[in-house]
Amino acid sequence: MQITDVKKYEKNAKEHPDFQLEKIANSIKAFGCKQPIILDKDGVIVVGHGRFIAMTDLLGYTLMEQKAFTKKGEPVIPYVLVDDLTEDEVKAYRIADNQINALTGQDLMLITDELKLLDAAGFDITLTGFDHDIILEDDEADDVVPETPIEPRSRLNDMYQLGPHTIVCGDSTDEEAWSRAMNGRKADCVFTDPPYNVNYAGRGKKTSEGIMNDHMDAEAFDTFLENAFRQIANAAKTGAGWYVFHSTSTQAQFENALKKFGMAIRNQLIWNKPTASMGWGDYRWKHEPFFYASKEGTETVFYGDRTHSTIIDFHDSEQKLLNWAKRQKKLETEGKLTIWTMKRDRVNEYQHPTQKPVELITYALMNSSKAEDVVVDPFLGSGSTLIACEKTGRVCVGMELDPKFADVIVQRWVDFTGIEQVVRNGEPEAWSRTITEHEPEE
Repeated sequence: MQITDVKKYEKNAKEHPDFQLEKIANSIKAFGCKQPIILDKDGVIVVGHGRFIAMTDLLGYTLMEQKAFTKKGEPVIPYVLVDDLTEDEVKAYRIADNQINALTGQDLMLITDELKLLDAAGFDITLTGFDHDIILEDDEADDVVPETPIEPRSRLNDMYQLGPHTIVCGDSTDEEAWSRAMNGRKADCVFTDPPYNVNYAGRGKKTSEGIMNDHMDAEAFDTFLENAFRQIANAAKTGAGWYVFHSTSTQAQFENALKKFGMAIRNQLIWNKPTASMGWGDYRWKHEPFFYASKEGTETVFYGDRTHSTIIDFHDSEQKLLNWAKRQKKLETEGKLTIWTMKRDRVNEYQHPTQKPVELITYALMNSSKAEDVVVDPFLGSGSTLIACEKTGRVCVGMELDPKFADVIVQRWVDFTGIEQVVRNGEPEAWSRTITEHEPEE
């Protein structure tokens, strides 16, 4: 069979973004193609669209041979003809091959152990599809946030491509902005920290300016939440888990807005901070609540199991989440708890007043998504959700209304990945650090 005889199935539902095709191509270069392209009797691809595109478009292979696999370095596309299935059976098999593989996630703890052994042996672990960051022990760098700029480079409606991630400097209630950002995709998980409408400003010297949309009258805030949740609901898959932070004083408004769009509150979870906040109340605040929600009447997609606990204790050490989870898996035999205890970032280093630690977000993403899933955050703030997605191989689609924090988000990703080339409004751009108001602290 000639390569020109092969036809891609025009209704193939499996997505193959550029970053994934590049990983497939690198894998085939390293190992050979160990899975053949499966074709029907008319030369239409049944299984293997991603492999075929990677080998033809990226590797430049032009030869095809009817066999099960190729050896390492062999520039040939292996294929198998399936001529014993009816047209309907071919369609069903194509769907089944994608869907059955998607039904389960992977045990990242076991994978991490294997990757560490490979890395110690000098093997390039990026050929597995995972980034090197997954085996790093020290997670302090995760929460380093760049200074806010004096004059932001970002402008309203700017859209950035940061590797596989999409970030829009825009209004999370704007349907057109969401359409641009999602580009036909649907979110597998939602993690967000909206304004609480409490006129909050941080107590650090860098966070005293407050947050946009955080000081409205009650009616205006209800409308704001409803408009935002409407867009999120349109962008998310039916079974997606939502993690939504809220304040105690506006909890009812958040709950009502979620329920208006058919969301059911599955749990109220608690982030138990290691230290209490300063304040004049009779009781000092030492926690933040957030809802775990999903569409009413549907089964929520969840990859955790009952051996994990949602109480997370890091104490004084800076252990990575996955290493801690290994110990918890041995100790916990009961169901998930509703209090999560973990460190927070150093308050005097906050750039955003309600900044959340990456490990908190990572824990949620591991339970409610798998690698390459889309995670949306309509209120990105300092970009912690983006970094959590980058670390765990998820794809972040996020919004941030404030241009100065859009700059912070881009700079944070550049600093974290070491990749200075970004795409802004469709054009490649070398990102350079913007001038900030504060000198870095010693």
